[in-house]
Amino acid sequence: LGIPLAATLWQIGSPATLFDAYSQMRPEVMRTTWLSILSAPLCVVFGWLLAESWLRARRQGRWPVEPLILVNLVAPPALLAMGMMSLFDRFPLRLIRDSDAPLIVAYMVRFVPVVMLVMFLVGLRRPTLPDTAARLFNVPILSRLRHIHWPNRRLEIFAVLILTGLLIATELEASLLLVPAGTATVGVRLYTLIHTAPDAQVSAAAIGVLILLIPWMLLLGFLARRRRV
Repeated sequence: LGIPLAATLWQIGSPATLFDAYSQMRPEVMRTTWLSILSAPLCVVFGWLLAESWLRARRQGRWPVEPLILVNLVAPPALLAMGMMSLFDRFPLRLIRDSDAPLIVAYMVRFVPVVMLVMFLVGLRRPTLPDTAARLFNVPILSRLRHIHWPNRRLEIFAVLILTGLLIATELEASLLLVPAGTATVGVRLYTLIHTAPDAQVSAAAIGVLILLIPWMLLLGFLARRRRV
């Protein structure tokens, strides 16, 4: 990472280029942030449910079907986006075709498997005795969520939220095909600049995005370290 980063910084030329690129990219940054806020929690909820179902099947000795969803990780993102285009071209989904809904669903199709896999791997190390005892004593589900699940899983939930947000912020192919007309995400803007702008402006935009994401990457590493401890 250091070698291309140094070359990119060299191409910028001056800090003024960096500030100018960020000011021009501010609408895309705000839109990408909004899409991450909408999509990441949905990915975490569905990924958590699928991971729990996978863990339950494993403990009961049943053959799990949840790993089949991991196929979405190796499928080309453009193929998944084209599927979303075809799906939202039919009634009644056609009514929301020009909204952010197709893009949010595409993010979920793409990144729910990531969340599921991470939470499944973490769940393999989690003790099951407290939840089992609570079920035997008929503890209400809300009480179990508040006193058992949340204290033991809040770090991993925050971690996968940040991870999913970072993946959404840097996603390109689905965003390029599904973003509504007249709008763009950070990834789409960088892709457009590569083909239309001078190298200094492209480099400044790329470094600007990296500067915005580094604090979240550091926080993700901190949470992962806390989870190991």
